[in-house]
Amino acid sequence: MYQLHIEKNNNEEKHSSNLSPKNMGYNLIKSVIGIGLLSISYTLKQCGWSFLIILCLTSLITLYNAINIGNLVKKYSKEVNYIIKYSTLGYFTYGKYLSRLISICCNIEIYMVSLVVVNLAINFILQLSFISDNHKLYIEIFIISCYLSVSFFRNYEHIAILSCCGIATNILLIICLIIKLCTTKNIVIDNKIIEIINIPSCIGISLFSFGGHVVFPEIFDTIKIKNKLSKTILLSWIPITLFTLTFAILGFILFGDNTLDNIMSDMEKGPIKNILIILIFFNLVFSFPILVNPLLSKIKHINCILTRFLYMISLFLICHYWKSFIQMMSLTGVILENMTSLILPPILILKADNTLNIYHKTLNILIIIFGLSIMISGIIIETRN
Repeated sequence: MYQLHIEKNNNEEKHSSNLSPKNMGYNLIKSVIGIGLLSISYTLKQCGWSFLIILCLTSLITLYNAINIGNLVKKYSKEVNYIIKYSTLGYFTYGKYLSRLISICCNIEIYMVSLVVVNLAINFILQLSFISDNHKLYIEIFIISCYLSVSFFRNYEHIAILSCCGIATNILLIICLIIKLCTTKNIVIDNKIIEIINIPSCIGISLFSFGGHVVFPEIFDTIKIKNKLSKTILLSWIPITLFTLTFAILGFILFGDNTLDNIMSDMEKGPIKNILIILIFFNLVFSFPILVNPLLSKIKHINCILTRFLYMISLFLICHYWKSFIQMMSLTGVILENMTSLILPPILILKADNTLNIYHKTLNILIIIFGLSIMISGIIIETRN
């Protein structure tokens, strides 16, 4: 079975499987921390301060699932001569039918997240104080061109440089928020504790801050020393959690009950907002290669430029007419991010690892139930809205 799968994929060699733990960590952090930060404060506004507990729980669950994906990558990496994908893990554990289903889900998720990334960039750039709405079409073309350019980064070592730059923009974003907090007078802190009805949708949104598992197999398989994988994942998850919680708390303290679905909409026009928008734009651009690489890496040779161009044009057209990015995020989060970040990892590890003790088996089953309940309730809430 393994050899058959190798022969079908022998054109995808492991030329990028030589990353140091540090560079792989950069890619992991950047794959998780991206667009989710911009709406994480909104989840506190929707659910109250107690949602911080749920954010911490979500962080622990997604970390546990990330380590399990890493264990699967270590187990099957030597069986193939190409960078492992999520669908590869499905093939080795349950066969070709689940592999195809996972491949479809992953491709749709990557496309939907690409939509959110492009939509956000367009909306943010148009909020710059020196940009006129009359220039919207030119701005959209410029943004699509930027994303198209960085989509040609395929080598994960080169992508790690972009990821490192993206992490730097995240640090600068938090510094700017702290400056904004220190210079804002008469801050009224919202005292809302909990709003249960909004929790499923907000967990879906929060998965953009703790998810990204759809690209984890490729990222994990690029580390040269596989024995250091679990430690690298754990160390990377510390800044991921700190970035997310800090951004959530700062944003909610600043804007309270007036917190909107993206943090830029809350701020008045001025130099600080312009700086934040520019930083966010670069943050989104630096996130794009690590996101789309598993999908676009299949495109090679003569059709490479044309197919990538058509991919970007399709994103441009949809974003031009579909304005609500928070609806995109919520639906993608409760269905697709939920599937790849919460539900599938325990399903795969329960089948692949016969050494799991009763505690780990129980924990994985509970995670599956948790993910399914979030998916069902989230879909019901979104369709009613």
